[in-house]
Formats: sequence, structure tokens, C-alpha cells
Amino acid sequence: MAFAGNINGAVGDIGAATPTTGTQSADTKFYNRHFLENYLTEFAPSVFGSFVAVDKHRGKTAVWNKLDKATAVTTTTTEGVTETSTKRTLTRREVTLDQYSDVYEFSDLQLDHGVEGVFTDTSAHSGKAAQLTENFVVYTALQGGTNVRYGAGVASRVLTNTALSTADLDYAISALRTAHAPKISMIAKGSTKIGTEPIQSAYYCIVHEDQKILLEALTGYKSIEVYADSGVNIMKGEIGKYKEVRFIADTDIPYFAAAGASSKDVYGAVMLGDKAFGVPYVGMKNAQIITKGLGSGEDAANQRATVAWKLLTAAIILQDDSVMRLENTIV
Repeated sequence: MAFAGNINGAVGDIGAATPTTGTQSADTKFYNRHFLENYLTEFAPSVFGSFVAVDKHRGKTAVWNKLDKATAVTTTTTEGVTETSTKRTLTRREVTLDQYSDVYEFSDLQLDHGVEGVFTDTSAHSGKAAQLTENFVVYTALQGGTNVRYGAGVASRVLTNTALSTADLDYAISALRTAHAPKISMIAKGSTKIGTEPIQSAYYCIVHEDQKILLEALTGYKSIEVYADSGVNIMKGEIGKYKEVRFIADTDIPYFAAAGASSKDVYGAVMLGDKAFGVPYVGMKNAQIITKGLGSGEDAANQRATVAWKLLTAAIILQDDSVMRLENTIV
């Protein structure tokens, strides 16, 4: 989920195009702001996740304990007879955190005579790269779900040859409702603090941007312009709704190149119920940017400066019956 940390080791004057020797605090805030503005600005699928804290010095494994769902009691109670107790089933789900990172190095000549503001721009670039990486991790986990509807109900991906239809959407809605998958009504805040914020209760379906125009042609689909001013909280990237589903378009959601009939690209939209998947939270270490000016480390001649970022994250499906993948082509 979209949580971020701080900068360590930044040097120079706030607003400077490149870092120089000097105090740290102003630059720390300056470069961190540019990092966060790009890490937290756009839609991130992790906001739909159920997050669990991973405490320092407690290993790299995040653990969720899932209790079984409620079922109906179909027998009547006998007067004066104590009922036999029912045991709850506890399922443990866990995932190991992985670290992702990148480093950008600049020479003193590049900083002095190259593009102005390269450190500032690279701080923003790092935030975007960290967000794209986090999105990749979440989408990779979601694409591994076992519940899938191939377009028009065909048997496999290689036979898929139709665009997303109302029949496909109705099938997915019915499957989630049959599984008693709760609708999403709260999401994680896109900020550096832990917390949630309310949204309109619905199932949420993340589609690729290429599918947007096809959705607009479906009977019963309402574009966001119809209800944007109704007082309903709007998600980042939200484009419209159909029955009890609200849609978000994202270019980062993966598709399967040339995997369908006649080698067509297959798009894997994902419809979600509440707490369908989990994402660990490790405090200020989920995402960080680290800037080091000229002369850092073994740079005796003040020839090298670096901007680096690192991300500690993972994702796992917690409720497989609350995730429905809809695989379709667009032509």
C-alpha cells in the first residue's frame, strides 16, 4: 500500500538544482517531497489490500490469520438441551517480504554542466519507479488467483476472442455474491500514515486503459461524469460503474501478449471484494529515497553523487473467492 519513508543522507540547500556540501535537514524534506509526490499521486492497487504490520527485528514474514466464514444453522434447537459447541477454523496465510531498489549515479561534470535540476527530477523519477514496482508486485499476486472467467465462457485463455461484456460482468458479480464476498467500503489512505478512508460500497474492478472505450458501449454502464458531482467519494483512476461494480482504469495492470485466439492480446481485469489480498506494512521502510552528494563515501575527489530508492514489499491473496479475473480481448 502507498506508505513511504524518509530520506537519509541528503546534503545541500533547499531548492538547489544539485546537492552541495552543507546542512541535511532542508534537502531531506525537499527531495523527499518530490519522491512522495510521485509515489503517492496516482492510483495504487495496494489501497484495496488488508495490511498487517511487520515489526522490526521480527523477521521478514508477514502473517494473516483468517477465520472461516459464517454458515447457516439448518437444525432447530431442542428445548432444555445444551448445544454442542462449534469450533472455528483458523487458516494462516504468510508471505515473505522482498526488497527492490535502483541507484542513479551522476558525475560532478554532469551536475555542473549537464541538465539543470537533475537531482530534483531524479527524486521524482524514483518515486514513480517505486510506485510502478509496488503495482507490479500486487498485480502479479492477483493474476495468480484461481477464479477466472474467460471471455464468453470459453474453456481457456488460448480460446479467448471476445471483449469484456455484460454477461462476463454479471457472471463475476454472481460469483462474488455467491461466495458472500463483502463489498469494499474502506481503503488504505495514500499517505505516510496508517489509516483508512471511506468510499462508496461496491465491488471494484481494475481494467486496462485499453478497455475503457469498450466499457462505455455496454448497456447499463454509467461513466463517471454521470455521478461525479453526486457527493459520492471518487477513487483515483475511477472511470465508471455497472450495477454494483465500480471501475478503475490503470495502464499498469498486466496483459498477456498474443496469448488469445489468433494471437490476440488478452487483458486480465480483476474484480475484488473486501480484504481479498494482503500487503505488509513495515512503517517508514516500505519505500525510501536516499540521496548522497559529491564526496560521499570513498569519493575523495568529489566526483560522484547518487540518488537511490528502495522498496520493501510483498502481496498475497487472502480470500481467493473474493478475487475474480476476467480475461478478454479488445477486438
